[in-house]
Amino acid sequence: MLDLYELDDEGKTTQYLVRELNFGKFYKEYKNFIEELNEKFGLDKANRQSPDDIELRRKWNLEKNKWLSEHAERRFIAKYYEAYAELSDMTL
Repeated sequence: MLDLYELDDEGKTTQYLVRELNFGKFYKEYKNFIEELNEKFGLDKANRQSPDDIELRRKWNLEKNKWLSEHAERRFIAKYYEAYAELSDMTL
């Protein structure tokens, strides 16, 4: 039964089913990336939402989407996420 679940770097199950992308490792790397990104922009490390400041939010989203396009399987092409990050507050 345990063969159905993926393992992390320490050999423990991550509670995710085995797939092409190891979700346990991915979410750990993503959490670390978000913490570093927040630190770079002077935000709380535990923050998971984009900043309120419009210009800061645009930069934050662009960097996040760039990382995700390199490390994850995404539904749409990168230009879609770039365009979404450029939308004004009135459209969101």
